[in-house]
Amino acid sequence: MATMPKFFEAQQFANLKEDSEPCTTSGTKSAIESGSTTTKTEKQRLKKINTTPLKKKHQCKTCLKVLSTARNLKKHQQIHTGKILNFECQICEKQFPSNYDLKNHNLTHTGERPFKCEVCEKRFTQAVHVKTHMLIHTNEKPHQCEICQKSFRTTFAKKQHMFVHTTEKGHQCQVCEKRFKTIDVLKIHLKVHSDNKPFQCKTCEKRFRRSGHLKYHMMLHTDEQPHQCTVCEKRFRQKSNLTMHMMSHANKLKYQCEICEKRFTSRGQLQKHNLSLGTEKTHL
Repeated sequence: MATMPKFFEAQQFANLKEDSEPCTTSGTKSAIESGSTTTKTEKQRLKKINTTPLKKKHQCKTCLKVLSTARNLKKHQQIHTGKILNFECQICEKQFPSNYDLKNHNLTHTGERPFKCEVCEKRFTQAVHVKTHMLIHTNEKPHQCEICQKSFRTTFAKKQHMFVHTTEKGHQCQVCEKRFKTIDVLKIHLKVHSDNKPFQCKTCEKRFRRSGHLKYHMMLHTDEQPHQCTVCEKRFRQKSNLTMHMMSHANKLKYQCEICEKRFTSRGQLQKHNLSLGTEKTHL
């Protein structure tokens, strides 16, 4: 059995042979070898060409194989990670390990949300998201921070919170060198440097990098304002704008629903809300 260094050496030789372009001067000798008349400058230039190593921009660090493009290198590296991504989205080219994952991902492009919460009727693209959402109604927060004892509904929320306790920014953008605390924030940032905008508005054909941006943009055409203030009934396009607005009513919202944590100015509003959830429980 060949040793690993010898295997890598043999693999590299085979790969260079596979990925390198065929010589267009096969069967002929260089000017230096043939002895033809050349200037000193020409000889130096030809010697440099003959001794310059192949460019290894897209080389696998594990087995040293050289690939022609970054995309081919990414596909090749799946062999070493054991996670083969054979299923590719035809819209944004993102790859997945199974057809099931791809189908779930496609729902982000179609806007379809087949799974519904039985309490508040909010809809989701995946059943697991409904399960996580239900923790809002049960007020369960099973994941606790070991440092400050703050609790969270999901492991992801806890993981994101943990960066509050550190100033370390271990993830750096290779384009602009800006640093981030989490890989997820870095991934979002990288889209700033990309020209890929797979999400297109069917009305004005404007394109966007993220489906959320397209969804918000579409409200400009429909004049949709889905987020309504429960106090003054003013409506907003974005939930964040509603949250900011609700701060103006903060001192007036004395009655809170124990199921979904919504607040109301009067007991009557709370009772009406509870009836919509299928409960008659009131809170003083």
